[in-house]
Amino acid sequence: MGEAIRRTFFEAVIILIVAVSVALITNAFRPDRLKIFGTDCIKQFGVCGKALSQSETIDLEKAVALFYNKAAIFIDSRTPIAYAMGHIPGAVNIPNGGTNPEYEDMISGFSRDSFIVVYDDGVGGSAAYEVASILKEKGFSKVLLFSGGFSQWRNSGLPVDAGSNSSKGFLN
Repeated sequence: MGEAIRRTFFEAVIILIVAVSVALITNAFRPDRLKIFGTDCIKQFGVCGKALSQSETIDLEKAVALFYNKAAIFIDSRTPIAYAMGHIPGAVNIPNGGTNPEYEDMISGFSRDSFIVVYDDGVGGSAAYEVASILKEKGFSKVLLFSGGFSQWRNSGLPVDAGSNSSKGFLN
């Protein structure tokens, strides 16, 4: 009986090692791979030192009010392909954590006092947290995270645009 338990435990450990190895290798080849080592992992999930607090997260109702009152710049943090397939009208596409030098030019035209609403798909993604955290680090004080994201916006029947990148937000 003891030998059977040891063998089962050994097989479970081998299966676990193989599963973790396959997951790490698969992640390494994904273009949008998860950052699982170092401080980026913490930043990715919005818990780094300058991450957004719950008070800076807005719901659909507040996002709609800001949209219709043209009171905020909307930033879509999804991939350019997802953005081209549909986005909130007037939204600026700043994917990849906003680290591309091209995005520096885009945000340089934004007022540091403007309300900025950052969104992603809204289904457990971390792209919006990344972009919002970077904007806060760059001195933007009114960065809001739309937690429902584009999925909730579209599913609510709100206006959607499709096409290439917009270089201006509503306030510009």
